[in-house]
Amino acid sequence: MTPSLKSFTSHIADRCQKALIATYQIKNIRSLSLATSLRLFDLKVAPIASYALPLIWEYLSPTQLSSLDKVKPTYLKRVLSLARNTKNRLVYLMSGTDTFIEQLQRVLKLPQTPAFNEFLNKQSEKFAMIDADFFVTPVMTTRRGENAGGRADTS
Repeated sequence: MTPSLKSFTSHIADRCQKALIATYQIKNIRSLSLATSLRLFDLKVAPIASYALPLIWEYLSPTQLSSLDKVKPTYLKRVLSLARNTKNRLVYLMSGTDTFIEQLQRVLKLPQTPAFNEFLNKQSEKFAMIDADFFVTPVMTTRRGENAGGRADTS
């Protein structure tokens, strides 16, 4: 049970829902730089999603961690104007960020639990399944400030 006497699954679902609602309160999110958007995520969304996490961390299952992990790529899909069905692992690669669960474990200094290790193993398997052609697409090869043609973006 959580501090609010909910099950861990319902607590995680509630935190995810509230965090996603908070993302929609950020106006003109697509006009912000990726760096600014990530800072806003860390300041506004992550604390909502991770509420009471240190207290329940060791009791969470890999499935619950996976549910919580979906908050960050959902937010990044809005920032990057990507389709909702874009694979989360691709979103993490495009944005050059760690998974939300890895970030929370590091920032909150949470222990490595069996569920956390299983989550990492599943993520590693998913990342290994990415087609090698993805890494040579313009989104992965164009440097910041250049358009797909390789010229500096002057707009």
